[in-house]
Amino acid sequence: MARFLPSVMVTSVLNKLDLSYPGIEKDLPKYINSGLMVLYKRQHGDNGWGWYEDDETTAYMTAYVLYGLIEAEKILPETNISIRVDKDVIRRGTASLISQLPQIEKDSVKVYALYVLSHTDRLKLEWLDEMFEKRDKLTAISKAMLLLSYENMEVEDKAKKLYDMLMAERIEENGYVHWGYKGEDFYWWQWEADELETTAYVLRVMARRDLENPLITKAIRWLIVNRTGNYWRSTKASGKIIYAFSDYLSRTEEMNPNYELTLKLNGSELKKLRVTKKNLLDGFSAITIKDPDIKPGENVIEISKEGPGTLYYSTTFTYYVDRGDIEPIDSGFKVERRYYILEKVSQDGKLIYIKKPLTGPVKSGDEILVELDVSAEKKYDYFLLEDYFPSGCEAIVDDKNYTVVGDSFYTGRSRYWWYAGREFRDERVALSLRNFRKDKYTFKYILRAQIPGVFEVMPAKAYLMYYPKLSGRTGSGELVINESR
Repeated sequence: MARFLPSVMVTSVLNKLDLSYPGIEKDLPKYINSGLMVLYKRQHGDNGWGWYEDDETTAYMTAYVLYGLIEAEKILPETNISIRVDKDVIRRGTASLISQLPQIEKDSVKVYALYVLSHTDRLKLEWLDEMFEKRDKLTAISKAMLLLSYENMEVEDKAKKLYDMLMAERIEENGYVHWGYKGEDFYWWQWEADELETTAYVLRVMARRDLENPLITKAIRWLIVNRTGNYWRSTKASGKIIYAFSDYLSRTEEMNPNYELTLKLNGSELKKLRVTKKNLLDGFSAITIKDPDIKPGENVIEISKEGPGTLYYSTTFTYYVDRGDIEPIDSGFKVERRYYILEKVSQDGKLIYIKKPLTGPVKSGDEILVELDVSAEKKYDYFLLEDYFPSGCEAIVDDKNYTVVGDSFYTGRSRYWWYAGREFRDERVALSLRNFRKDKYTFKYILRAQIPGVFEVMPAKAYLMYYPKLSGRTGSGELVINESR
């Protein structure tokens, strides 16, 4: 899903807005095809999907994947990409999602499943009506999804009632407007309460129903202001927001600008260019203001335009500090890391290992056991732990047959990983959990020291994949690798 859905989203947006971006478009077929192969492989025996190939099927992930496949099936024939989605995979996935409906306990997940089914011919109106009766208890994002579902089913009266409710629930302050949830049923980091995703869905609703609504501009401004650099909090949130923007832009003349943009710093011109549809996606590169251009005290940036079209801009302040030891941080997760030298010994004709705390330099060829403890005070979903390897080390990917004395994880027997995902990449390992439910989890893997030298050890970082503000990290360190003698 990591590349498939963003690739489909980009294809859809470019097609919807009649734009061309050759630098990106050339790689889309590769990403879409490889993504489809992964999704086909990860479809479970019950025809649904989980977060990974070998975990349990969930209605949310089944709906999430199914929406991406349906969108790709719709969009790809309208492009010059010759890839087509396997209709049988969609058919079986749709049947699986319908079979899961009676077991869905959370109304928000059921509404999302129904929203996805509203893009098929399998949705029954009475399923929507059941949720409509609970509308007073639904979060704003669920109301927006239910409204869009009714629109897809061409049921206007109930869609109108939901729209009126959404407009009444807006949060308006300081010239901006957004939507969210501040009740007790969900934590603020869960998608049902997420202000970014919720505002994106409501923006889609307004763009489809009331293009002249003055709240649209205020909502767009709020979304832009709440961006982190060039993106939003996660790829998932960014995708929802870009989709919402494309729904709005496809219904306006904003994709046909013709204005001259001027940027000044303290009265001196830094940049002047003409913006038209032809260069709209040229990636107006970031305009960097260097230290010599900044004077002590107040500095004034002026942005002006002449001509038709809407100008959107954002500013980012980035600074760097001299390197020092990086301290641990607990912003939701406490992360601790330990290294052990694995000493080889022979026992009954078999090679086993004894682990000893690493207290100094290691030699090239030594094997190092890494243990990572992660603890939290609350329960979370979609957890990810990333640990960067010291530059002189490589991970031992196939470590199933290691026997480490006194370690219940390394018993010399093949086993299934108890976590959802264990992915080794060039420079780090990524360890994930669908549900973080215990007070503490311990993750382990093995490194081999290879290249002699003195190497920095970057912090290990734990965070929620779709809400990385909830995070934690270890401190940094140093690893010395000597020549093997």
